[in-house]
Amino acid sequence: MKLKLTPDELYQSFQLLSEPEKLAFMQHLSNSIIESYGLDPDEFDSEKLDDDTDDGMDDDNVTPFWGVDEIVCDETKPSREMTLRIALKGINPPIWRKLIVPSNINLESLAHVLLLAMAWDCAHLHQFVQNRTFYAVPMDEDDFGMPFDKDFKKDSRQYTLGDLLTNEKSTALFEYDFGDSWEHKITVQGIREYEAGECRTRVALVGGKRACPIEDIGGVWGYMNYIEALKHPYSKASKELFEWYGKFDPEEFDKDEFAQLIDNIRGNGK
Repeated sequence: MKLKLTPDELYQSFQLLSEPEKLAFMQHLSNSIIESYGLDPDEFDSEKLDDDTDDGMDDDNVTPFWGVDEIVCDETKPSREMTLRIALKGINPPIWRKLIVPSNINLESLAHVLLLAMAWDCAHLHQFVQNRTFYAVPMDEDDFGMPFDKDFKKDSRQYTLGDLLTNEKSTALFEYDFGDSWEHKITVQGIREYEAGECRTRVALVGGKRACPIEDIGGVWGYMNYIEALKHPYSKASKELFEWYGKFDPEEFDKDEFAQLIDNIRGNGK
């Protein structure tokens, strides 16, 4: 009997795989596509593609993929100040950021803030997940060619942070890059009422530690493999990793620099 799964059931099953299993699956999928279309894998030179392909993005003014690059709050909904802790799952010592945001901030605005605070390139898709419901910008198909299923997914542009999280210690998930599957746990650490006359659209980065992982490094498994290579920098395997991804300091994080980026977001504090 052939088992039929909906796109979202298939996606949820994929999320249960370990990082090595995800990498093996993606490699198998890539090989299957190349074989199905009769392509020559030797013709694909990633370095040449990187040099010759103009992706239309300005590195000095990056906006989130399918997102919103300004602070947008829903004034029809009540607003309280929330203190959030965002931490990448599966990594220890933790990579985390602490943000202060209004509860009625649009989810896509929050995504932009989170991506900037973490220092992601904003070059991949993202989504919020809570109670097995996915909040994302609707598209005909996602990265895996799966249709936007309204039974499982909601248009993130129509929801606010307060729609998902209402109490202290409540949590949600933010996933960035469905290939590497970077999962960020969002935890409400504090909630307070605004005082009369106080700005209700201010967003701020007030804490954080450790550098964001390198883009497209292969998720948590690839990142931890890179960290291990830093302990043996002169081995052949480590040198190959550094040649491909470059070197970076996993402990480096300039809070003031990134706090300034957040302060400069259009609409912040207006």
